[in-house]
Amino acid sequence: MKKIFFFSLLATVTLLSACQKDTQLTDDQLIEQIIGADNKTAVAVADLPGALSTYVEENHFETYIEEAYQVERKGFEIILGDENRVYCDERGRILRHRRGLISNGPCGRGEAIRPSQLPAAITDYVTENYPGAEVQRAKQMLSGTYFVKIDEPGYILIFNGDGEFIEATVLFYRCRPLGTPVDLGTLPEAITDYIDANFSGAEIKIAFQKNNGMYIVGIITAEGRKIVGFDEDGTFVFVRP
Repeated sequence: MKKIFFFSLLATVTLLSACQKDTQLTDDQLIEQIIGADNKTAVAVADLPGALSTYVEENHFETYIEEAYQVERKGFEIILGDENRVYCDERGRILRHRRGLISNGPCGRGEAIRPSQLPAAITDYVTENYPGAEVQRAKQMLSGTYFVKIDEPGYILIFNGDGEFIEATVLFYRCRPLGTPVDLGTLPEAITDYIDANFSGAEIKIAFQKNNGMYIVGIITAEGRKIVGFDEDGTFVFVRP
């Protein structure tokens, strides 16, 4: 009886120890396990942890979530429209790699900053050219470039490291290494027909074609911004908020 009790206790201790070790994984280790997992399942953006969605909204406002995957009992991997990746655990806590982001998309990467941290040249430009507009989000890229989102509606202003204006875009930013801008008048008829049929009263604001052939189209609807993806033949693939 004592032997049975001893082995039962030993098994319990071993199991608890294994579980403890699993919960003590570093962020680096958990990220690597998510990356290498062979049981990833696609998940809808609406089903992602709220903390992750909030993080993307605040830190990657110039792009959108293109793909999202879950690894059971590990966490989530999301691939952004600029091809950067973000990882979080099951609860939605953002995993921090000790060397920074795992991947660096062709548009580069940066960090969110408070609007109050923007150079005076940028805030002066916004005040002068967009009277009454509010700076909602801001970030600075590693290159020094600033992205500034204002509520006019959803404009993203680009400035160089000295605060000099470069360009304005709307809904999302697309860089040339990622793809090429598309003249709205040349969009495939299959795309415009789909938008007309499925988004009543929508206005197409911006479009570009990624290097893999996919079309990304930004539209304004009564519900706000929508990012719609189509394959190179104009077949609908996804819609993102």
